[in-house]
Amino acid sequence: MEKFAFKSFMENEVVQKTIIFADSLNLNITGWKPSHSKEHPYRIFFFSMGVFVGYIEGKTRRNRNTNFKTDMPFRFWTPFGKVNGKFSTRFECFKYSFENEQLDKIRGLFWVKNSGSQYSQGYTIGSSVHIGLDNYEEISVRFNCINSNYDIELIRWNRRSYESVNLCSRFDSYLSIGHCAYPILNEKRMLAKINVELADDDVTVPVNFTFLNGKSYQKMTDVDVCKFKTALCRRRAELFDYDMFAVEINENDPRMNEFIDEIREKLTLLANGTTPVCLYDKMANICFPKARDGFKLALSRAHDVGVAFEHSMILKKMEIHDRVN
Repeated sequence: MEKFAFKSFMENEVVQKTIIFADSLNLNITGWKPSHSKEHPYRIFFFSMGVFVGYIEGKTRRNRNTNFKTDMPFRFWTPFGKVNGKFSTRFECFKYSFENEQLDKIRGLFWVKNSGSQYSQGYTIGSSVHIGLDNYEEISVRFNCINSNYDIELIRWNRRSYESVNLCSRFDSYLSIGHCAYPILNEKRMLAKINVELADDDVTVPVNFTFLNGKSYQKMTDVDVCKFKTALCRRRAELFDYDMFAVEINENDPRMNEFIDEIREKLTLLANGTTPVCLYDKMANICFPKARDGFKLALSRAHDVGVAFEHSMILKKMEIHDRVN
């Protein structure tokens, strides 16, 4: 591989980001190497436990200087079948779809944006998955999606009905959880609305609950005094314990939990045709590192699963190399 090509791959962290993306599809990358063939001079090959599992490739444009186009095509053989797509170095985003008769209605976007120096928590990661089901039914799952105002947005709809659960903590002034449904077209039902004001420096923070059953009330929640006062507003949402919210939701809107579990089930696929693996759980755990996003992870109801890239020797070696150089 020519030096300019290798340099471009390293500067755009293509290898690191691809390893994280592959992990979201339950594919553990344990090795990689650049191609040296004349047929594919700008490919990076990836391996899992010594087995070839895919590649990503730079496409060049010719002018005074040879450089890469923004989009890099890739192909991976995952436990769920072949996945094709393109990685945009400009938007730091993987656009993909499954090449599988049973999964051809699943397509997604996956963002990996550099935000620090430690690879386990040094990226801001987002995922958006769209699923087409039978009977004109569709599902959308978004975690930390850059083209949405929500940290979590789960939607299920067809020609006659619509239901969604969302969490918003992206604005400086409030944290909000919503659950709404349109059981009949043009007839909206707000099943739950929970709001927390984040701008006030008061230690005891009021949480406003409103449920379809007519209950509308306020409860106080205690947060760490020092952390809350010194934290930026947009980081204060991370200080709340979800358990208090869960108690009120369980009592007044159990349908919210049922709905989330139904979405999880739809994103539980058979790896290698035999073993059930929940991609919902994988993506939630990757997008919401526990130490930083415990509230979001708890609301998602994702089960604890291993995130392989956090312990990847490849990433650790590359991190050391970057620090030294």
